[in-house]
Amino acid sequence: MKNHKLWGVLCIFLPPIMLVVILAAYAMLSFVAAQSGSGYGSDSAVAVFGLMRIVMGLGGMVCCLGFLVGLPLGIYLLCKQEPLEGVYDKRSGKGEASTVPAEIKGWSWGAFMLNWIWGIANNVWLSLLCFVPFVNIVMIFVLGVKGKEWAWREKQWLSVEDFKRVQKVWDIIGLVLFLLNLVWIVLLIVMLSFMSVASWHVSQTNTYNNDWHHGMMGNYGDDIGGVGSDTTTTPVIEACTTLNGFTTGVGQQDDLILVAAPSDNQVLTSPVSIHGVARGNWFSEAVFPIKLVDADGNVLATGQGQATGDWMTTDFVPFTATLTYDTAPTTSCGTLILSNDNPSGDPAKDKSLEIPVNIE
Repeated sequence: MKNHKLWGVLCIFLPPIMLVVILAAYAMLSFVAAQSGSGYGSDSAVAVFGLMRIVMGLGGMVCCLGFLVGLPLGIYLLCKQEPLEGVYDKRSGKGEASTVPAEIKGWSWGAFMLNWIWGIANNVWLSLLCFVPFVNIVMIFVLGVKGKEWAWREKQWLSVEDFKRVQKVWDIIGLVLFLLNLVWIVLLIVMLSFMSVASWHVSQTNTYNNDWHHGMMGNYGDDIGGVGSDTTTTPVIEACTTLNGFTTGVGQQDDLILVAAPSDNQVLTSPVSIHGVARGNWFSEAVFPIKLVDADGNVLATGQGQATGDWMTTDFVPFTATLTYDTAPTTSCGTLILSNDNPSGDPAKDKSLEIPVNIE
């Protein structure tokens, strides 16, 4: 391989390869920094991480600039011809006086896609009009149609076969770039479509959850079980402030679960209907455990809260449950306990909301 072809390959492929290496190193550095926790440890570690990020950022900028310069330069070097010595096709390289063989005419993908780069390599200086705004839009098509004819007129060629061989290389490169641009445009359209759909879905989900929550709270006198109560609309037998160790407000999880019904100190009769909203991570497989106990700690009923929406989220998800009990309570006061489903079994991750109720 001639030296200029080797340099051409290096100019084209070395900058993007180095950019990939730098991006991989940056990703690894970010991972290590995240694993080391906030602050990255000592002050010296912070300085080292910061310096490495700056160096890699500058390296990435150099690689991008190198690619912009190296791509046209590399293509030029790959397609560069040695100066002709001796016999060449006398029909070529004479400008307007040249005789253009019919077999070399046709569409030029190289001139169309690489325009000014192709033009410099083939002595077609009209291709520099591609730098003129608005003119360039027309010029790339003119180059595609007339490019091969102009290249034959402006440069000396050994033969028609030699000309076709060189232009074939340009055509292959140009066609590949054209197809890559098409793929990029299609991927961009698909990505934007998915982003638009995802954004709309998130917006609709949040709107639904907010509307559902506010509407539900309004329907029940703006009452949220375990957080507040409306004694003007809810019958109360006795105030259940202390229930065998269960105290009103203990375990309040209003940032994780909100119960619309029943409310604090509401009178319950079997079957008990429960509904509200909970964060998706309160569930496991779309359910979480619920139990009803009396003031002596006797379990009267158990059941599960069932998500009525997509629970694979960190947003609030509506849920419903129904508890049925046949055992007569020994006390009129009790507690409804809604616990998060904790498949890990780690007690530190256990959470619950306890709502004081009156039981009949």
